[in-house]
Amino acid sequence: MWKTVLTALKNLLTLARDLEENRQEIKELNEKIYGLALAVRSLSDKIDANAQQEASERRALILQLENDLLEAGREVESLSDKKTVRRKKIDHKKLK
Repeated sequence: MWKTVLTALKNLLTLARDLEENRQEIKELNEKIYGLALAVRSLSDKIDANAQQEASERRALILQLENDLLEAGREVESLSDKKTVRRKKIDHKKLK
């Protein structure tokens, strides 16, 4: 009978020790999970910031391209107008 009581007591102490170890492991795992969640949130914020910055840069490049195209169009019009004026001058000379 004493042997059974000692075995039960030994098993109870082993279970208590295992329970405490498991609680400690759970606590450590929860801390790791929390750290990972913070890292994921930080990465998500950085990705969002990069996406916004890239979108802003794309808009700026599009505006710059539009401005360059408008300026090039004005230059072409200006050159075209100068050629028309020269042609008109040449035509007037031929008429005389």
